[in-house]
Parts: sequence; C-alpha cells; structure tokens
Amino acid sequence: MSKARRQHFIPRFVLNNFTDDTGHIYYCRRSESHSAVVRTTPTNVFVEKDLYSIKGDNNNIDVSLEHQFSRLEHVASQIVAKILLAVRVNELPKLSRGDRIVLNNFVYYQWKRVSDVVNSVASGLPFERIVRDGKREIEAQGGTVPLEEEERLYRERDRLIHNAKVAAIASSSSKVMPFLQKRGLKIFHIGEKQLSLAIGSNPIVRGRHNDTTSLDDLDVEVILPIAPDTALVLSGGSPYSFQVRPLNDEHIVRDFNENVFRQSKAVASPSRQLLVSLVDRLGHCAP
Repeated sequence: MSKARRQHFIPRFVLNNFTDDTGHIYYCRRSESHSAVVRTTPTNVFVEKDLYSIKGDNNNIDVSLEHQFSRLEHVASQIVAKILLAVRVNELPKLSRGDRIVLNNFVYYQWKRVSDVVNSVASGLPFERIVRDGKREIEAQGGTVPLEEEERLYRERDRLIHNAKVAAIASSSSKVMPFLQKRGLKIFHIGEKQLSLAIGSNPIVRGRHNDTTSLDDLDVEVILPIAPDTALVLSGGSPYSFQVRPLNDEHIVRDFNENVFRQSKAVASPSRQLLVSLVDRLGHCAP
C-alpha cells in the first residue's frame, strides 16, 4: 500500500508529541470485552487506508484530499512547534494573523476529519438519496440515467457512500467555521510533570458554559491537545487575541481526559499508567 493511501486522521506530527523518551506511544481501542493497553509507534495508530481517497469506478484512486491535509499539517506543525518552544520556557508565542488563520483551519478540519466523526456522517447519508440527487444533477444538465446505469449504482453502493463521505470531509461548513473564527486563542500549558493530557480518535472536546455546549456561545471552549502538556483552546475574546494560561488543576485535567475517553473509540498517551487508569475507571480497551 502506498504511503499516500495510508492516511493518519490524527497527524503524525501531533502523535510524535505524545511519545515517550524512546519514541513509543501507549494506545488502546475501546471495547466491551477486552482490556489491554499496547505499546507501539505513531506509525501504527489513528490511521486508515483510503480514509480520504476518492475511489473511481475503474479502481482509480484520487488522494488529492490527503495531499491537501498534508500541506495544512506541514504549515500547522511549524506553528505548533513555535508554540511548544515558547510555552515550555514561560514565554508568549509570537503568532501572526496568518498563524491564527492556519490554526483555525487546522482545528476545524481536525474536528471533522477523524474516523469517529466521518463514520457518524456516513450514517446520515442514505444511499437512495445519493442516487436520487445524482440522477437529478445529470438530468438538470440535459442527460439521462439508463436503468442499467441505476442498477450499477446500487451494485457500487459502498464505493459511492465512501466517496460521499470524502466529499463531506472536504467541504467547509458555513456555520462551524465562522463560529471558530470569532474566537480568541488560549494556550493551556501544564507545568506539573505528574499531569498529562491524552489524545483520542475524537480529540476535540467542547466545553460547557451556562449549561450549553453550543458554539453560538463564544465562551464555550473548543479544546484540542497538541502535546501531553499543551492544548489549543478557541474561546471568547477577539478573533486574533491570544494568551497562555497555566493548567495545573488535577480535576480539570482528569475531566478532560475522561471526556476524550468517553467520546473516542481509541485513545493514546505517552503514559501507560494514565491509560490504565482511564480504562479502570471508565471502560475497556482491546488490542
């Protein structure tokens, strides 16, 4: 399988931040029947074949979206590295407006591109509606869909649903993105070595404010961990404001990790102890 078809939905540069001193990461998948935490490398976790590939009817594979994400990740990785270097020496990162735009896009697509979210989108894409909409588009252009072609479409159901999912990932929401663009940036940084954030297959946690998690409320936080000791938080403020805030409250860190665990089908950390603790408290994992 070519490299471009083996697609990480949590970027490698983020996963590398969650490795231990030997470059390994601890990982478990949620399950009702097993409880196991495995030690592996970032290459092997949060990855799927052709998650973002468009599959043609002649076995052709288009990996353009994966390349787009790779370009976004390349730029975002440089900004994240700049943030981590600064906050770890108690300095304020120097972020330009361009950096903020990149981070907003990175958070947005990290939210919608993960496998957990993609599969939930698929459940809302009835195949019959996809076929009907396709026929209407062709007929609107003056064409027709012969009966044998419609029968072929039904035979290729899985491929077409997959391609519809990829198209949904690639699109930009006219609602969510503007909500994120209105928010300021906070960088939460943990100074206590015994505290650590986990990364999940659904990594972004939406905070609660005044009993709501609606993005209409600018004080509802959108939190994405970028390292065990650092998280990006979009919340309140002016669109281009940002600040660094210490995060040394054990209860807040624990709540975040528990939320990540509950909403994710898999979770990872440089700490085996942290994952075992989450499994013991909240559920099971499978190798």
